[in-house]
Amino acid sequence: MPPKPGAPLSNTLLIPHTPSTRRLLSRLTKDLLLELVLGSWLDATKTQTYQPNFAPVEDEDDEDEDDEEEEGGGEGERGIEKAREAYEAMKRRAVKGKEVVERVVEREWRDGLNLLQIAELDYSYLLSHPTTHKWTASTLHPLNRPTPHAPPPTPRFHAPTFTHTLTSTLRPLVTTHTFSTRHPTLPLHLLRLQLHPHPPTAPLSLPPAKRIFWLAFPTAAPGPSVGVKLEGAHVFAGVRSLVEAGVVFDGVKMPGWMTGEGGVSFGMVRDGVLVKRRK
Repeated sequence: MPPKPGAPLSNTLLIPHTPSTRRLLSRLTKDLLLELVLGSWLDATKTQTYQPNFAPVEDEDDEDEDDEEEEGGGEGERGIEKAREAYEAMKRRAVKGKEVVERVVEREWRDGLNLLQIAELDYSYLLSHPTTHKWTASTLHPLNRPTPHAPPPTPRFHAPTFTHTLTSTLRPLVTTHTFSTRHPTLPLHLLRLQLHPHPPTAPLSLPPAKRIFWLAFPTAAPGPSVGVKLEGAHVFAGVRSLVEAGVVFDGVKMPGWMTGEGGVSFGMVRDGVLVKRRK
């Protein structure tokens, strides 16, 4: 189904294979590409997203594979199982990355790669080659002028809101596809923006590099001051509830005694150091 005029492009829209899409595949190492294929693209719960094609290949020269397909191994769960076995075998054998790329292009994704796969390939390359991009640092300022002598408020980044506002602003000019994720090791939220002509061409093609942008926003920026008052005997249970609700605290960084783990119900902190706790 073609995208609605001006609407952001869906993750599942296909881009037929071209030298540009093959380049995206081949610039990853064998291990990184197999990690994507086995970790996400051939996940049995994500076939509607990544759309692998398990139908028999017309010009199949390998007689053993023809026999397997005649036994009913070409569709559904059996197709995923056979494909995973093939890629797992490549992982164990000393094959070159080129063979993995050829398998992707000629077998399971011979119809093309969708926009989500394109973004994930680009993201994987960004993580493995962090110095290949030039980044420009900017500062966000609130539109409302702060009161005199008051410290300027620190803007908080909310990815869905920012993405929606950005794509809505660009809608009259271009058609967009966005990919948003958190950096695995740095306190950054990454947003990939891919710009297509408006309206997009059919079939969809990969735009040039100058129309693909990465934006990075710090996730550890200081936020507004929030006061919390906890009353009653179950203070730490209340803290844990706030953590689980994601209201104030970061449960990953918070020590276990503050979230009530191990039955702790009382703790005393002096000068930033826990000096007493009891159940």
